Amino acid sequence: MSTDDAEIAETAKRLGGDVPFMRPAGLATDAALSLPVLQHALAWAEEADGPYDAVLMLQPTSPLRTSADIDAAIELLERTKCESVVGVVDVGGWHPARMKRIVGDGRLENLDGPGEEDMRPRQALPPVYIRNGAIYLSRKDVISSGRMVGNDCRAYVMPEGRSINVDGPADLAAAGYWLDVR
Repeated sequence: MSTDDAEIAETAKRLGGDVPFMRPAGLATDAALSLPVLQHALAWAEEADGPYDAVLMLQPTSPLRTSADIDAAIELLERTKCESVVGVVDVGGWHPARMKRIVGDGRLENLDGPGEEDMRPRQALPPVYIRNGAIYLSRKDVISSGRMVGNDCRAYVMPEGRSINVDGPADLAAAGYWLDVR
């Protein structure tokens, strides 16, 4: 676990987590990007343990992924020899073909510009996926080169119930729901 907060580190240790180092304050701000945090953790780990093949980021805001999801993502990376694997979920009813923008004096138009309304039912639209925040797995060389994911990035498709990204109270309630129905 990577944190700059002593209380969080102690809680993680008490619950069986490993906190081998404290994250520098500059990498723990609201504006801090994930890539420098991963690069810092990788540099620390390689200095302590030797070379690594890949880096797996498990964001705490995606708590419903399972160990089976992690194992399957690693297996996908190895089987396909790709550079990265990212967890995704089907957008369902939030399909971009149904999205609009408000322009000018409040007129509503299709996201991709003026045109005929796409009134197909959700089930008739081609599948579209969005990153769910649960799994970011990349080979070490990708992270070392300054990228989060490589050009050959494969999708690890996850169900809605394990794809909750907790960013606010409604997300927390949704996570509670999915925990109850498991």
